[in-house]
Amino acid sequence: MVDAPMRGMPVRGFPIASALILCGIVITVVSFWARCPTAGSAVMSQASALPSASVPSATAAENAPLEVAQVFPLTTAGPDMPPKASQPTVEVAQILGRWKDEFYGERTFTFRNDGTGTMHIRLDAISRLLYGDEVSFEFAWTLDGDEMHFSMIGGKPEKTAETLSQLFGKTSDKRIEKLDDREMHLRSLDSQKLYIHRRN
Repeated sequence: MVDAPMRGMPVRGFPIASALILCGIVITVVSFWARCPTAGSAVMSQASALPSASVPSATAAENAPLEVAQVFPLTTAGPDMPPKASQPTVEVAQILGRWKDEFYGERTFTFRNDGTGTMHIRLDAISRLLYGDEVSFEFAWTLDGDEMHFSMIGGKPEKTAETLSQLFGKTSDKRIEKLDDREMHLRSLDSQKLYIHRRN
């Protein structure tokens, strides 16, 4: 009989101990959250006081203007990049005199120092049927760098010279591609046809 009440004490005392432990936990959690806002605010205040480092965005990097040197890199002449060769100078004295070529027969050009000249043509067999055996033209010529400019000013027979001038044109422009003591190569700036004249 004496042992019965002693066996019942732990059963009635267990809820009391559990309640005490639970109260301690609640008090600890409440105390922690009561202190947390103050601590968090201090940490955030210290972080905001630090200088912020700006990080460029990908869009800003893409839209940033390129330096001139990146777009147009400077280049200079060197061992692997020789400077561009200048156009050779053509002297009037190299052109003066008589030259021959073949164009609807045998043509003989005579260039004079006063800027005038004569073109005499001995026509080929087919051309003779239309224009006779021979025709001569008087022309004016100028030299501009490596380009020659021609302008017809008359010819004989007059009718034939006039007909051919209207057919082929009274003016022409040619570029000198080669000039030495033996040959002069002229290329028409209009038709791009190459005429090879040989010193007579």
